[in-house]
Amino acid sequence: TTEIYTLSLHDALPILIFDLQHDYEERTKALKSKVTSKSQELEGAGLGDDYVTSKNLINEFRQYRKTEKREWVGEQEELQSLFNIIQAKLKTHKRPVYVPPQGLSVDDVEDDMNNLNAAESKRRTSLNAQLRAILDQLRADFADKANAFAETAFLRSEEHTSELQSPATS
Repeated sequence: TTEIYTLSLHDALPILIFDLQHDYEERTKALKSKVTSKSQELEGAGLGDDYVTSKNLINEFRQYRKTEKREWVGEQEELQSLFNIIQAKLKTHKRPVYVPPQGLSVDDVEDDMNNLNAAESKRRTSLNAQLRAILDQLRADFADKANAFAETAFLRSEEHTSELQSPATS
């Protein structure tokens, strides 16, 4: 029985490692696809032409960072762990190291995440700059209207004062 169990475990090892490698590759492809797609989306997204739209876009961006992005960072960490487990199992059983297919290495995922971080930073900067520009324009428009109103009020006040003074001199 011991020999049968040892033989079965020995035969099962390549299957287990193959399953782990397959899982790593599929999950890595899925994560890379999501990250690359989001980077492209962020780079091409509009900024909004008014205050409400800009605020909504900023809130959507914050929500994405709290949800999707956090999940992706967690998945990246899990993939790193899975990769390390694969390598440890191979080393323990004196097998050659696992080299993922082109574009699916841990470093490739890290590069994609760094590109996403750069796209997010650029997006955040653009959204904030757009909101500041909109607020500055709103302030300027309000100031113009307030100044025009004050000038009109001042002129009417002067007219009213001169009308009050004119009958007294006659």
